[in-house]
Amino acid sequence: FDHYQPPFVHYDAIGGSGMRILLISQRGDQGTLAGLYESLQSLEIVPLSGERSLSRGGFVLTGADARVRSYSQADLKDGLIKGFTLVWSPADEARAARVLQVMKSSFRPFGDRVLDPGLGQPLEGQRADLLAGLEVRRPLRSGSGFYLDGAGLVATTTAVVAGCSRLTVDHGQEADPVWQDAGLGLALLAPREALAPPVHAGLPAAAPRRGTEVAAAGYSYGDALDAPVVSFGRLEDLGGLDGEPDRVRLSLTTLEGDAGGPVLDATGALVGMLLPRQVTAGRVLPEDVAFALDAGAIGDALERAGRLAAATDAAGGGGAALAPEDLGARARAMTVLVSCWP
Repeated sequence: FDHYQPPFVHYDAIGGSGMRILLISQRGDQGTLAGLYESLQSLEIVPLSGERSLSRGGFVLTGADARVRSYSQADLKDGLIKGFTLVWSPADEARAARVLQVMKSSFRPFGDRVLDPGLGQPLEGQRADLLAGLEVRRPLRSGSGFYLDGAGLVATTTAVVAGCSRLTVDHGQEADPVWQDAGLGLALLAPREALAPPVHAGLPAAAPRRGTEVAAAGYSYGDALDAPVVSFGRLEDLGGLDGEPDRVRLSLTTLEGDAGGPVLDATGALVGMLLPRQVTAGRVLPEDVAFALDAGAIGDALERAGRLAAATDAAGGGGAALAPEDLGARARAMTVLVSCWP
């Protein structure tokens, strides 16, 4: 026995066995069971590869990679959820198979009591990357993106998607890169399952004007916040400082996580996509200087990628100016978190 951390009782490896056991004990219903099922899949000890199933009365989760193996099961009966997790090293596969067989055949829920949720370390004392004392799987990096059509096509920066074995958008939806241009810094991601975004950025009918007030949305702090942050600024020039025709220069303070997010004018029309801050040897730009890939370049990219027909001029843009709160709501609704996983 090592410690309590509801809903788990932790048993660490002994005698160099490399095997860990978690006993699961909590009250709940089918919603609680499903939540536990999803939470376990976010843990480092439950690799993504493996068979898994969820029913009304319980679940089974297996995970396997080159570093760790695990098996979890839990059953729901009379408002009680009880089960276990066994974790082992791939080198101990044969011994773990024998241990697991014994555990599965002998495990029996006992009594009508569950683990006291007040036991163990208080939740407010935990690190953000822990769940009940267990390491949560973390992405290599996270950035921003935004919807370009009604099926969930996402625009983001190539910097966010570089070197990823897996990509997710909108807090967990699997996505694949379908087009990239390193010169533009633009990547297009298609979700593996069709989405129905509430708002998507339509391509504007005309170029924006200098001095236009703009709003930008992005996950400034990665996945630390559940919703994007909206910042307001001004469009200073059409073009980059070195005359790049596919850039627009903004007076806007941004953070690293904002890159890939949309920039909208006061009517809600797309101005462009925020680019990562420029780092040039010997030159440091003012904090409020930012650049975006302009909407025209995004439209050209969509045409080359064969996706232009779906990116229609969405509602909003070209009309009267929106109230700041409405403009912010529109920007947030089309912005997604893009996460790169190892």
